[in-house]
Amino acid sequence: MVTDFIKTLEREHNVIRDIFDAIDTTNNLENRKNLIQKLQEVLVPHLEREDTKLYPTLIKSSDEEVRRMANLFHLTMKSYAENFALVINRILAINGEDVPSDIALDYNRIRDRIKDRMAIEEVTIFPAYEKAI
Repeated sequence: MVTDFIKTLEREHNVIRDIFDAIDTTNNLENRKNLIQKLQEVLVPHLEREDTKLYPTLIKSSDEEVRRMANLFHLTMKSYAENFALVINRILAINGEDVPSDIALDYNRIRDRIKDRMAIEEVTIFPAYEKAI
């Protein structure tokens, strides 16, 4: 049975994916900036929920493999969040018409990592959490 907590995280993943898709389909920089701010409003509390409830629960698991996986995922997601914040701040500071290619490349890289991570969480981390509680 899927808990309300995991259902909330899954819903947030869907919202995050939708916002990423909206960012990717607009060519207007101001629209992108507005969507990025909206993404931050969803992503920051989502990561906080994972950091304060999801990963700590898994890190306390009696299963050594689950603990190892949770520690690794927790640390790498912190790195992704830091990189994402740096890239987003660079985009929000742009005063021109377009996102410079180096910033666009950095954005695409971190976006893809976050999207991949969400898919992996849904397949491995969320079921492990359900078993651990």
